Amino acid sequence: MKESFQAVHAAEIEDFFASIGLLADLKRGCLKCQTCGATITPDNFTLMTRRNGRLLFLCAEKPCFLSLFKTGAET
Repeated sequence: MKESFQAVHAAEIEDFFASIGLLADLKRGCLKCQTCGATITPDNFTLMTRRNGRLLFLCAEKPCFLSLFKTGAET
C-alpha cells in the first residue's frame, strides 16, 4: 500500500482546513484530539490521519503524537 504525507506550514493551517471543508469546525472548536480530547486549534494542531474511514486529529502534546505509533493507525 502506497502511503502519502502532506506537510502544512503553520501559516497555512487555516487554508488547509478550508481545502478539506473543516475550517468552520476548526474555528468553532468542534475538532478534538483523538488521544486527550483537547480542542484542536491552529496553534496546537500537529497531525491528521485516517482510521477506518474517519479523520482523526492529534494535538501537539508529546504523548498524543506518540500515541499514533502505539495504535498503528491506518491510512
